[in-house]
Amino acid sequence: KDALFANAEVTDSLFTGADLTDADFRYADLTDADFRYADLTDTNLLDANLLDADLRYANLTDVDLSYADLTDADLSNTSLTDADLSNANLNRAIIDFANLANADLSNANLNRAIIGHANLTNASLRHADLTQADLRGSYLTNASLHLADLDGSLFDCNSVRTANFTVNTSQVHIVDSNLNVVSNC
Repeated sequence: KDALFANAEVTDSLFTGADLTDADFRYADLTDADFRYADLTDTNLLDANLLDADLRYANLTDVDLSYADLTDADLSNTSLTDADLSNANLNRAIIDFANLANADLSNANLNRAIIGHANLTNASLRHADLTQADLRGSYLTNASLHLADLDGSLFDCNSVRTANFTVNTSQVHIVDSNLNVVSNC
């Protein structure tokens, strides 16, 4: 708790189940770090390198991940409620079954991210790059996707129904469970 790792190089580190509440990891290199089941509530990870990090089942409530590099990271089943992921790089990240309610993902790179069955209620995805992202099964109630790049992204009827935006079907693909394109929901 209250640990100070700002600017540290702690690659391949094991933080499984650790209490890292209010920790400072600003600008740290956490490549391949293992944070499974860790509590990172209110932690500062501004501009941290979390390339290939394992964050499954971690509590990242109210965390600052703005400008962080989470390329190829696994954030499955994490709590990212009220998290700041603005300008973060989540290219090819796995964010299945995560809770991103009220999260700020504005200007984030979610290119080819897997965000299936995630709770994105009230999340901001303004200006986010969701090119070829998979959002099937996600809840997008009151999520803001204003000016987001949705080119080639995948949605299913349930995620489109919960969304508060107009889907341009020439830009996104609405598919069934077998990845067959459906024309209307």
